[in-house]
Amino acid sequence: MKIQEPVRINLNDPRLNATDRTSSQSPSFQKIMSTYSKDLTKDHLQQILENIDQQGQKLSENPTFHELRKYKDLVKQFMGEVTKSGVALYQTETWDPYAGNKTLKTVQTIDWKLIELTNQVLNQQDKGLSILERIGEIKGLLINLYT
Repeated sequence: MKIQEPVRINLNDPRLNATDRTSSQSPSFQKIMSTYSKDLTKDHLQQILENIDQQGQKLSENPTFHELRKYKDLVKQFMGEVTKSGVALYQTETWDPYAGNKTLKTVQTIDWKLIELTNQVLNQQDKGLSILERIGEIKGLLINLYT
């Protein structure tokens, strides 16, 4: 039985130059995956927004607790996806001296609008136009958070 000799590598060998092995013209795997992931996230968020829009229409036509629960769950799902994808984390780092922390304010406003919508469904005094108005405000805030 013969034991193989260890392989010696000459670090000064020009064939081992790292820049020669990779092409600077081709995008890195990480960039490709990042772009693909962003596209998937954008498509997924757009789909959730469409679902929110459809559920908002159902809620305006039939303002019941069941429809409200579905609507709130979709909004919660959207906000969770936005946070998970890093959109909200990126925006929380931006500071506007006039508006303060933009994302925190938007999320807080969305929560307030959901509370107002819940109160309207509970009271069922303000039907139709008022409920549609709240749904439109919430959708606008979600789009603002998304973009």
